[in-house]
Amino acid sequence: MLPPSRGPNRTYLIGAEVLLDQAKEYQEILGPLSLGETFIADLEANIATYERLTAEAHDGQLGHVEARSGIQETLAECLDIVAVLDGFNEARLAENAAVLDTWKSARNVFGPFRSPEIDTDDDADEDDEVLIDNAGPSEAAA
Repeated sequence: MLPPSRGPNRTYLIGAEVLLDQAKEYQEILGPLSLGETFIADLEANIATYERLTAEAHDGQLGHVEARSGIQETLAECLDIVAVLDGFNEARLAENAAVLDTWKSARNVFGPFRSPEIDTDDDADEDDEVLIDNAGPSEAAA
Protein backbone atom coordinates (compact mmCIF):
# COMPACT_ATOMS: atom_id res chain seq x y z
CA MET A 1 0.00 0.00 0.00
CA LEU A 2 1.31 3.45 -0.97
CA PRO A 3 1.40 6.30 1.54
CA PRO A 4 -1.19 9.04 0.94
CA SER A 5 0.33 11.70 -1.31
CA ARG A 6 -1.79 14.55 0.05
CA GLY A 7 -1.64 13.63 3.72
CA PRO A 8 0.61 15.02 6.44
CA ASN A 9 4.36 14.80 5.81
CA ARG A 10 4.88 12.51 8.79
CA THR A 11 2.26 10.03 7.51
CA TYR A 12 3.89 10.03 4.08
CA LEU A 13 7.33 9.51 5.60
CA ILE A 14 6.20 6.62 7.81
CA GLY A 15 4.51 4.97 4.82
CA ALA A 16 7.66 5.34 2.74
CA GLU A 17 9.76 3.83 5.53
CA VAL A 18 7.37 0.85 5.78
CA LEU A 19 7.70 0.33 2.02
CA LEU A 20 11.48 0.54 2.32
CA ASP A 21 11.50 -2.10 5.07
CA GLN A 22 9.34 -4.36 2.91
CA ALA A 23 11.58 -3.76 -0.10
CA LYS A 24 14.64 -4.72 1.95
CA GLU A 25 12.86 -7.88 3.10
CA TYR A 26 12.11 -8.92 -0.50
CA GLN A 27 15.27 -7.53 -2.09
CA GLU A 28 16.22 -10.85 -3.72
CA ILE A 29 12.84 -11.04 -5.47
CA LEU A 30 12.66 -7.35 -6.46
CA GLY A 31 16.21 -7.13 -7.81
CA PRO A 32 15.64 -9.20 -10.96
CA LEU A 33 12.32 -7.42 -11.67
CA SER A 34 14.22 -4.52 -13.28
CA LEU A 35 14.25 -2.23 -10.25
CA GLY A 36 18.01 -2.11 -10.47
CA GLU A 37 20.64 -2.88 -7.92
CA THR A 38 20.70 0.66 -6.49
CA PHE A 39 16.92 1.10 -6.12
CA ILE A 40 16.77 0.33 -2.40
CA ALA A 41 19.90 2.38 -1.62
CA ASP A 42 18.48 5.27 -3.68
CA LEU A 43 15.13 5.00 -1.92
CA GLU A 44 16.84 5.00 1.45
CA ALA A 45 18.89 8.09 0.50
CA ASN A 46 15.78 9.87 -0.79
CA ILE A 47 13.86 9.14 2.41
CA ALA A 48 16.77 10.50 4.46
CA THR A 49 16.85 13.64 2.28
CA TYR A 50 13.09 14.04 2.66
CA GLU A 51 13.40 13.73 6.46
CA ARG A 52 16.19 16.29 6.53
CA LEU A 53 14.36 18.81 4.32
CA THR A 54 11.12 18.38 6.27
CA ALA A 55 12.99 19.02 9.53
CA GLU A 56 14.64 22.13 8.03
CA ALA A 57 11.26 23.44 6.85
CA HIS A 58 9.77 22.81 10.30
CA ASP A 59 12.70 24.56 11.99
CA GLY A 60 12.32 27.51 9.61
CA GLN A 61 8.63 27.81 10.39
CA LEU A 62 9.33 27.57 14.12
CA GLY A 63 11.98 30.28 13.79
CA HIS A 64 9.45 32.50 12.00
CA VAL A 65 6.89 32.00 14.78
CA GLU A 66 9.48 32.71 17.47
CA ALA A 67 10.65 35.84 15.64
CA ARG A 68 7.09 37.09 15.34
CA SER A 69 6.65 36.55 19.09
CA GLY A 70 9.85 38.50 19.71
CA ILE A 71 8.58 41.35 17.56
CA GLN A 72 5.35 41.46 19.56
CA GLU A 73 7.33 41.67 22.82
CA THR A 74 9.53 44.44 21.42
CA LEU A 75 6.48 46.33 20.17
CA ALA A 76 4.88 46.14 23.62
CA GLU A 77 8.09 47.47 25.17
CA CYS A 78 8.19 50.34 22.65
CA LEU A 79 4.58 51.23 23.39
CA ASP A 80 5.42 51.35 27.10
CA ILE A 81 8.32 53.71 26.37
CA VAL A 82 6.08 55.94 24.24
CA ALA A 83 3.56 56.06 27.09
CA VAL A 84 6.34 57.27 29.42
CA LEU A 85 7.39 59.86 26.82
CA ASP A 86 3.77 60.99 26.54
CA GLY A 87 3.64 61.69 30.26
CA PHE A 88 7.04 63.38 30.22
CA ASN A 89 6.17 65.58 27.24
CA GLU A 90 2.73 66.51 28.59
CA ALA A 91 4.42 67.86 31.71
CA ARG A 92 7.29 69.45 29.79
CA LEU A 93 5.09 71.04 27.11
CA ALA A 94 2.13 72.02 29.33
CA GLU A 95 2.75 75.74 28.76
CA ASN A 96 3.12 75.41 24.96
CA ALA A 97 -0.19 74.09 23.66
CA ALA A 98 0.81 74.18 19.97
CA VAL A 99 3.86 72.01 20.48
CA LEU A 100 1.95 69.68 22.82
CA ASP A 101 -0.77 69.28 20.19
CA THR A 102 1.92 68.52 17.62
CA TRP A 103 3.37 65.83 19.89
CA LYS A 104 -0.05 64.28 20.46
CA SER A 105 -0.93 64.27 16.76
CA ALA A 106 2.41 62.66 15.84
CA ARG A 107 1.14 59.36 17.29
CA ASN A 108 -1.80 59.34 14.86
CA VAL A 109 0.23 59.46 11.65
CA PHE A 110 0.23 56.51 9.30
CA GLY A 111 3.56 55.88 7.70
CA PRO A 112 6.20 55.74 6.59
CA PHE A 113 5.66 58.68 4.30
CA ARG A 114 8.05 59.97 1.72
CA SER A 115 7.82 63.59 0.74
CA PRO A 116 8.03 64.21 -3.02
CA GLU A 117 10.06 67.37 -2.45
CA ILE A 118 12.80 68.23 0.02
CA ASP A 119 12.35 71.63 1.63
CA THR A 120 15.50 73.62 0.95
CA ASP A 121 14.11 76.93 2.20
CA ASP A 122 16.40 78.40 4.86
CA ASP A 123 13.44 80.16 6.56
CA ALA A 124 11.90 76.78 7.39
CA ASP A 125 15.06 75.80 9.28
CA GLU A 126 14.88 78.98 11.34
CA ASP A 127 11.22 78.27 12.20
CA ASP A 128 12.19 74.77 13.30
CA GLU A 129 14.84 76.16 15.60
CA VAL A 130 12.32 78.56 17.20
CA LEU A 131 9.90 75.68 17.69
CA ILE A 132 12.62 73.66 19.39
CA ASP A 133 13.65 76.62 21.54
CA ASN A 134 10.03 77.22 22.58
CA ALA A 135 9.54 73.56 23.41
CA GLY A 136 12.39 73.35 25.88
CA PRO A 137 12.22 73.68 29.64
CA SER A 138 14.71 76.58 29.48
CA GLU A 139 11.86 78.92 28.43
CA ALA A 140 10.11 78.42 31.75
CA ALA A 141 13.30 79.24 33.61
CA ALA A 142 13.83 82.49 31.64
